[in-house]
Amino acid sequence: MEHNLAPAGRYLATVVVGNLCLWAMATAHPLPQSIGPAVHGAGAHYTGSRGAGMPVVRPRRGARVAPAAAVAAPVPRSSRISPKAPLKIDRTGRPRTGIASFYASYFAGRKMADGARMDPHGSNAASRTLPLGTVAKVTNLTNHRSAVVTIEDRGPYVRGRIVDLSPATARSIGITQRAGIAKVRVTPLTVPVQPLRIASAAGNVRGLSASGAR
Repeated sequence: MEHNLAPAGRYLATVVVGNLCLWAMATAHPLPQSIGPAVHGAGAHYTGSRGAGMPVVRPRRGARVAPAAAVAAPVPRSSRISPKAPLKIDRTGRPRTGIASFYASYFAGRKMADGARMDPHGSNAASRTLPLGTVAKVTNLTNHRSAVVTIEDRGPYVRGRIVDLSPATARSIGITQRAGIAKVRVTPLTVPVQPLRIASAAGNVRGLSASGAR
């Protein structure tokens, strides 16, 4: 019996010592955690905070993780514009240069300012200054690729951004989902002279003035 217990005792001691070594190494050198919005898609979920209010993101199994530097930073509150801010409609037809962004996927099918449904595969676009119904050419100033869009909605509500595009239009001029934005030139091709008239749900036709179009 003594000969049988000696190997078992040595094995047990080896296991205990090995586990203690692993615990000591893990304590001295903890594994890095992803900080901030570094996970794409719905596979991420916030599980707490660390540091100066930065959320710790732990990806669920199977989620695709990208470097934090490659993900567009969230818009600061100071850069946001209230949707209730007065509109300054420009009917001059002058080109404008600024930043273009594109609709998030959850806007698909939602009603736009002109009453139509947002089509992620269409040429609908949003502007805070161009009249609804304006047809304009949007040119990516990085690669000079362009697309023709129709202004059917209001936005984007971020300072410096002058147009929101559908995801399909954004892809066609080289705005990737990773970048999210690009510097563009918006050149109006046709500008409605009169305010756009939209049929309401009651069946009557009403005109949207520059200050009333949302």
